[in-house]
Order: sequence, then structure tokens, then C-alpha cells
Amino acid sequence: MVDVHDYALGRLWRTPSQGEASQFFAQLRVASQRARQAWTGSTALSPYGEDAWPRVPWTLLYSAPTDVKGPIGAIIHYTASSEPKGTVRWFCDPALSSRASAHFVVSQAVEWPTGATDGLPLVQALPATVVLCRDITQPAWHATWANAWAVGFELVNQGCETPDTTPRPVAATAAKRVPCWGRLWQPYTPMQSTAVAIIIRYLAALFPEWRPDLVLGHENVQMVQTPEGCGGHDKRDPGPLLDLGTLVRAADPYDLAQTGLMDGAGNIQAANLLSRLRYNVGRRLPRDTQGPAALSTYLDQLRIFQFAAGLVPDAIAGPKTMAALTARIKDREGG
Repeated sequence: MVDVHDYALGRLWRTPSQGEASQFFAQLRVASQRARQAWTGSTALSPYGEDAWPRVPWTLLYSAPTDVKGPIGAIIHYTASSEPKGTVRWFCDPALSSRASAHFVVSQAVEWPTGATDGLPLVQALPATVVLCRDITQPAWHATWANAWAVGFELVNQGCETPDTTPRPVAATAAKRVPCWGRLWQPYTPMQSTAVAIIIRYLAALFPEWRPDLVLGHENVQMVQTPEGCGGHDKRDPGPLLDLGTLVRAADPYDLAQTGLMDGAGNIQAANLLSRLRYNVGRRLPRDTQGPAALSTYLDQLRIFQFAAGLVPDAIAGPKTMAALTARIKDREGG
């Protein structure tokens, strides 16, 4: 008999078919409905989001107009909490008026309510509990301008705190916080990150226009006030302890230098800084191509950074952009 977690890991490195992906999400809808009923007293999904995916804002993500509709990527968040039930209630209970939502709430381990995954082998294979709070056929409200093209993942994690603050209580099973970038961070569990990676594979199989290079952190897309508002908070999630590159098998950004397409040292330096800030500036997968596709990915990531930093998204690594990249590195790494 095959262990279900070994089965899940097999799916992590194999691209499922579109039919398999549809079957998985059908089962996840059932399991999530049961979990929401157990945890909130209702099967309702979050009401907060648009009715349908709009056309992707091509001026930031494509070099020419396109009719592509989302989702084509994902934004990773942490919940700043220690268990999934409260986050599911926050998103799905209209009485709480959260005015926020995300598609997936991912726990630190398997902690489904009793019977939630009965008869659902594809969901049973997940190494952590994943509850749908917003259907993948509709956008959620989780990342301002990125809502139009990205699904939202909320990973159960306390996030960060500064060393001089009183530590917040965490679950007894939580790993010890790790110092990094001048703060203390709660680690993610291997089961949690593996579950996210598996779901990303299913999303890539289900949506033909999916772009692994657009699996990014909340901190990558929201730094200052954006036109859509949302308070202009400078986000730090998911933080340095989640390896986004592993989730998408992103290529080494230094491959860009080998393509011969980078026009001068300025772009090479900008690509290196973007990589340190955990933008996916390498080859675009799953096509696994270099050349123009690699250069296009770098320019897309540069535009995303510029827009999030309040700059003109012109994909030019000029003095203002380089100063903003350097300042962001200093803020994050203390360098």
C-alpha cells in the first residue's frame, strides 16, 4: 500500500493532467465545505471578492495587449495566527465583516475535522490541511492590485516580531522562532510548504496561462499605497523562511547573464537585487526556456517591483529604481 504522503510527494514533481486537477479541486471543495461547517457552523464561502476573473492588466505583466484572464499566479501570505479555524471564520463569516478573503488557508499539519476527507483520496494525500475559503473560479480580496490575476494562499504562521517585543503565544508544537533580518520569525513546516507546492502544480495544470514566475510573496506586490488603496501597508509576509523558489522550481537568476540579452551591467545588478528580494527573475517555467522568455520574465518582475514601490513601471533599471531596490534590501536584510 502506498503511503498517502509519498503519493503526494510524487505529484509534487509530476505535472498532473487537467482532468486530474479538476478531480482534485472537486474533492477539495467537498472537504472544505465539511471543514467550514465544522468550524464556522456554515458551509458558506467568503462573500468578499469579484464575481469573475477580469482580463489581466497586461501593461505590467505582458509586453503587448492580451485577453488572458486569471488566475495566472499566486500571492503567499501568513495568517499571523497559530491555528486555521480562526482564519477560516474571519474570511467566511459575514457577521465578522472582514472585507478580506483568500482562496486557500493552509495549516501547519493535517488537522481536518473528523470525517472531512472521508472518501476523498486526493485530499487525503495532502500533507497538511488546506481549506478553500473562496472558489478558484472567482478572485479574492487579499493583495490589492494583484487580486485581478493571483489566487491567495494564507499559511498558518505567527509571522515576525522584533526582538524587543513581548513574544506572542504560539502553539505548543510550534518550532522555535528564528532570527533573520533583524526580527524573529516562526518557521513554516515542511508539510505546509509541500501542500502549497502540490496545489500550485494542480493550478498550473488547470489554468493554461498559469505562470510559475508569478508565484510571489505579499511583500513583493504591496510596499506603498497602490491605486486600489488597502491602507498602503508595507507587508512582510511570507518572510525569509519560506523558499518561494522551491515552490515553483525557479531557475537561478544568474542564468540571465548567460543569455547575452541583458543590456549592460545595470540590468544584471538589478536582477541580482530582485533575486535577493525573492522575485522570480530566472527562466520562465514550465517551458524551461532561456533567451527572450528569460529576459521577459526579468522585465515583468522589475515592473512589478516598480509598481509596488510607487515608481513608474517602465522596466528600466534607472537611478530611482536602483535606489529603491537598494533601500528595500537594506530594510529587509539590514545591509
